[in-house]
Amino acid sequence: MKLIVGLGNIGDEYAKTNHNAGFMVVDALSKKCGFMFKNRGCDSDYAEYKTEQDKFIIAKPRTYMNESGKSVVKFKNFYKIPDENCILIYDDIDIDKATIRVRKKG
Repeated sequence: MKLIVGLGNIGDEYAKTNHNAGFMVVDALSKKCGFMFKNRGCDSDYAEYKTEQDKFIIAKPRTYMNESGKSVVKFKNFYKIPDENCILIYDDIDIDKATIRVRKKG
């Protein structure tokens, strides 16, 4: 099982801000793959998505950005998902806009 979490801030005032890049990415993934965030748990709206090879939990925490780690830990613990099977998507002011950085820690 894999966990994909798009980070952002809840509320309409943040909807189109750079800080909600994680929400925007998982929303686009939802639209592309045809699933909906209809479950609520672990302080998140989430969806379960299956492929022939694997099962995914895709989540949008219902907390502010600085509290989203609590949601991630709840999913990891409940589903026993190892760190290497987790992807967190968020904005980063330390890299250029429209740039993607992949790293294993941090």
